[in-house]
Amino acid sequence: MLRPCATKRIASRPVSLAPTPADWLNAGSATVVAAATIVLVGLAYLQMRAANEQAKLMRETAARQVLPLVYAHQWKGPQRRQGEVALRYYLTNEGLGAALNLEHGVLIRGARHIFGHEGAYMFRTAQPGESLPPRVSGSQDAVPPTAINLMIEESAYFSDGRLPPEVLYWCRYEDLFGERWETRNSDDPTKAPKRDKLG
Repeated sequence: MLRPCATKRIASRPVSLAPTPADWLNAGSATVVAAATIVLVGLAYLQMRAANEQAKLMRETAARQVLPLVYAHQWKGPQRRQGEVALRYYLTNEGLGAALNLEHGVLIRGARHIFGHEGAYMFRTAQPGESLPPRVSGSQDAVPPTAINLMIEESAYFSDGRLPPEVLYWCRYEDLFGERWETRNSDDPTKAPKRDKLG
């Protein structure tokens, strides 16, 4: 006769889902590491930004030491010639660096007149202290004996027979860093010349 097998019951222990102190320590360590990483990244960013600002400041300081400053100056006033007006002027580099690829002309009533055409450089360079056209060697005269003659139609110069209220002599040029500048010099000697950086 078969006897039933005795079964042994194993008491189950309840599983606790609450974090242990070790879990808290591990989570805290991970948080500290993450926070430290963020702080290091922030410090690295600030250092890079400071280095870029310092490099920019050094570049601007170096640029100022070799910055050209070319002005176009009126020479003896305009002159009428057979239906045209000759606007006469000369250029001087009053800065400390060489000027490259010079363009020049006049502004009359907002209309820009250029010597030659866009990109036609009459002068490729102007050294510090140089005048274009050049002054006579050994002469004490501050003004060169000849001038650039920009010819425009009388109709572009006169308006209903009236003289323009102002003529601006302008010059565009590049510095040694490839940056382009424009100066404007009025025929009115009471007005200060202006300089702007282009694009």
